[in-house]
Amino acid sequence: MAVLLDLPNELLIEIGNHITCPRDALYFLFTCRRLAYILIDAPVKSNIWYNNSDALAWAVSNDRPDLVSRMIKLGANPMATDRQRVLIGLSPESALIAAVTRRRIGMVELLTGDEAQSTAEKIDIKQFERGLMAAHDMVRVMALKESDQLSLLHILVGRLIKLLGPDYLTTDTGIRLLESACGERRVDMVRLLLASARAGLKELPPKTILKVFTQCDEAVTVEIYDMLLSAGVQLPHLFRVRRGLGARPKMKSLLKRFGYSMIDDTDSFLLHKA
Repeated sequence: MAVLLDLPNELLIEIGNHITCPRDALYFLFTCRRLAYILIDAPVKSNIWYNNSDALAWAVSNDRPDLVSRMIKLGANPMATDRQRVLIGLSPESALIAAVTRRRIGMVELLTGDEAQSTAEKIDIKQFERGLMAAHDMVRVMALKESDQLSLLHILVGRLIKLLGPDYLTTDTGIRLLESACGERRVDMVRLLLASARAGLKELPPKTILKVFTQCDEAVTVEIYDMLLSAGVQLPHLFRVRRGLGARPKMKSLLKRFGYSMIDDTDSFLLHKA
């Protein structure tokens, strides 16, 4: 290693051009910052990490935004996972999941930016979408400070909106985003999703209606539904709710406000909108 450090950069780059084994490249990456920065170009360019982001996940885990940015520019895939990582003592998670679990907001921005999407378009854009949704779902259940959680969600949802285009609320992913935002009473996220959409849903799924109504926070529920209705989202005409839940005074008040009447049906209420 000492001998390598004494070599000029030009010769090190030439050595990097002849690295063909990912393990050799990872060895240099882990050993020395200078060698990593010089030797990383050739292995990435030669597709060692094109569909496999061992080095990228390592750089995220070790808080190396300089290497993360450089490798993304060279074509490393932030959404790839590889079982081989387990063999060399690394976690088999994607670089993006590694950044999310470590609460590294700056890293998440790098891994979901325009250059990362450009790389994904050359490899597998659906994998990029699935990776973003996996990170979104993980952030929702993590024990985070409210400010960190909102920052991460805004980054991920914002990228998904750009990725899916203005008609995203007509896609399965867009519907899932809106459902989770409504169900968790994230008013700002509902507003972001509705404001960015050109085409909305014709009818909101009943399970989403229930997610919001069952929170029984009247002010938040009314605010969310007013936004939905203003955006042209239609409420379902018929759905079922448990008797105990439907009997709550706040629930009755909310349902009446939005034009629902209750039909008694043994162990539940059938809600009908005139």
